[in-house]
Amino acid sequence: MAHMLHRSVLALAAVLAACGVAPSAEEDLGQTAQALETFPNEQPAFDYFRSKGLTGEQSAGIVGNLDVESGLDPTIEQRGGPGRGIAQWSVGARWDTTPGDNVKAYAAQQGKSAVSLQLQLDFIWFELTNFPGYGLTKLKATTTVSAATTSFAKDYEGCGACSTAKRIAHAQSVLDRFGGNPVMDAGSSSGDLPDTCKVQTTGDTGTCLTTGACSALGGHVSTPGFCPGADDVQCCTPVAGGPSSGADGGGSGTAKSSSGAAPDDGGGGCAATRGAPSSGSAAVLLGAALLLVSRRRRPRAR
Repeated sequence: MAHMLHRSVLALAAVLAACGVAPSAEEDLGQTAQALETFPNEQPAFDYFRSKGLTGEQSAGIVGNLDVESGLDPTIEQRGGPGRGIAQWSVGARWDTTPGDNVKAYAAQQGKSAVSLQLQLDFIWFELTNFPGYGLTKLKATTTVSAATTSFAKDYEGCGACSTAKRIAHAQSVLDRFGGNPVMDAGSSSGDLPDTCKVQTTGDTGTCLTTGACSALGGHVSTPGFCPGADDVQCCTPVAGGPSSGADGGGSGTAKSSSGAAPDDGGGGCAATRGAPSSGSAAVLLGAALLLVSRRRRPRAR
């Protein structure tokens, strides 16, 4: 019986780890922390907010939150809940009905799909710049990853059980990986995500960047005539055998984690995680299992 309970507790701990529940329970059961997942749309999202004038720390703070909310998947839906898209906007509120402030209305005005990465990043910026309550002024005052992440979680996400430490860890990882992105240091072609382009003569697909930004990448070449805008905005493609820029021209719009499940949404459950219990109910189950184990070990009354 004790052996079966121990196995059940370990299995439950694995579920809790996926939902971002307190690591102390994992440590008590001898579990080791798992490496942070990364998501395909992190870099274009980070570059987007850098292009808007935010610092690397502030941009990473936003992306760290979006990692935990949705894995930056613009098509994701919270299983059994109202959350939609990369920021998990709620159905019946900021997703579709709030006057002047909802994703679907904004998408209709822009003539774009509500479930595209570009549109949802644009909507975040629209909200931040048009509604002071979402905390852009406070965010711009932050100077550290921790402060930026916490500010965005509190003022923009308004999350419940925020899993703050997890959000900060993701944000720091984003900054470590993309903080030195030469595309942003050299300046991209516009405030939007870089446009994709194709050099018809060679069939190579690239990104519309200024010639200076393309040169800074190394191992890339600029080809004129395949991008809109100024003359120095050209199609930047990797030279055969050269390093890739890492920019995907706006993201696939279908980002998934390597496991196929989205991370928790920080609001008391696991957004879009198939069949996983909420963190609250799982914690209760874990506590009950541990209690049964402890009772099993007690000596019988004489």
